[in-house]
Amino acid sequence: MLPDANNRTLDLQINRQIELVKTARERQAVGEQYAPDSLTFKGVRFFRPTLAHQWLFARLRYCRFTGPEQRDAALAYVLSRDAAAVRDSLFAALETDTLDDLAVIWQIKHDLSASDLDAALKLLLPPIDQARGDGRLSPYWWAQAVHRLAVHYCWSEAVIFALPWDRARAYLDCISEYHGHNIVRHLAELPEEVELRELMQRRYSPKASAPPDAPQSTPEA
Repeated sequence: MLPDANNRTLDLQINRQIELVKTARERQAVGEQYAPDSLTFKGVRFFRPTLAHQWLFARLRYCRFTGPEQRDAALAYVLSRDAAAVRDSLFAALETDTLDDLAVIWQIKHDLSASDLDAALKLLLPPIDQARGDGRLSPYWWAQAVHRLAVHYCWSEAVIFALPWDRARAYLDCISEYHGHNIVRHLAELPEEVELRELMQRRYSPKASAPPDAPQSTPEA
């Protein structure tokens, strides 16, 4: 096939794939936005992580735990409280070094084993963050995130803290795009996106756009 004809074919495939990616992203977003706000595990109600939960998790990353079981107990205890309780009580408990004690008492009261806590956290926390909580973001970033949401949407702090974390990230991405900034998507890459990337590489890679090599002339004997 001639290069120009090949490029036109790739352009048509890319346009079709772009539409498939849009549909897949919408399907992925709806799945997250309409997830239940809480679930019951081993008779204990756990809440879907909100901005308040994730901010506290980021703070917990700086705590020294005696081991993963103590860390998981603290995280699970935080997820057993709604956003208002996290905002109004648990940040203070972290500052006074009483959060660990509260988590141990809660775990004993509900007779939860280490494997129970691990299973609950796997159900509630995003699989892309194996370290439990988004600690890659600095404490200053969280204050700025609340500020941006408050300024852009005129929401109160209580409303912002109660936003499901995946939805809060989507709103923050919209604000960044509105101001012309590039965004980093936190959702897992979709198969449709992988295929689109491969098509784009085939279409626009330097090798694909380079003219074919001229035939080598053989010297006369």
